[in-house]
Amino acid sequence: MVSVFRGPPEPYELTFKLAALGDAAVGKTSCLRRYREGTFDADYTPTLGALFSKMMVELASTSGRKIMTQLVLWDLAGQELKASLVKKYVAGARLAIIVYDVTRPQTFKDVDLWYNILKEAEPDATVAIVGNKVDLVKHVPTEEAKAYADSIDALFYETSAKTGHNIEWMFTDLIYHFFKKHEEIKLLKH
Repeated sequence: MVSVFRGPPEPYELTFKLAALGDAAVGKTSCLRRYREGTFDADYTPTLGALFSKMMVELASTSGRKIMTQLVLWDLAGQELKASLVKKYVAGARLAIIVYDVTRPQTFKDVDLWYNILKEAEPDATVAIVGNKVDLVKHVPTEEAKAYADSIDALFYETSAKTGHNIEWMFTDLIYHFFKKHEEIKLLKH
């Protein structure tokens, strides 16, 4: 990936994949929709299998070189899927968010299962653990979730797809950390 950033100073396109994992009804689709479209749909419709969408993100290297990047967002169903199927869906993901619902402790307990499946398929993926629905009464302590994320060297965020709280920041910071591993850059806009 580092070699992608070497070459002529003019803008060029880079494509990378982000996978969203987690139990059913934790808000994976809502987080992606809020980031991509700036909207929230209160009517819950479960994702079947996997859905994907694309968006452009404009990055700049520390030298000021603009990099137009296509982000391919993969939204994986939260219902029980065979680990082998999930591994196929996440193959090639350079970034991943593992989302849990802060009002449902079991969804946090299951984060470790999703993490292990992801790391078997993509050991070098940059991972964020995301506690969603902070606009509701929390039943998963922030400190516990943060400690878990730290223990697996993952980023940690608490968000609300409904209100938009921390959604933009979470994706921006995740992308920044991914690229920082390869070259110091700053996110300009998306």
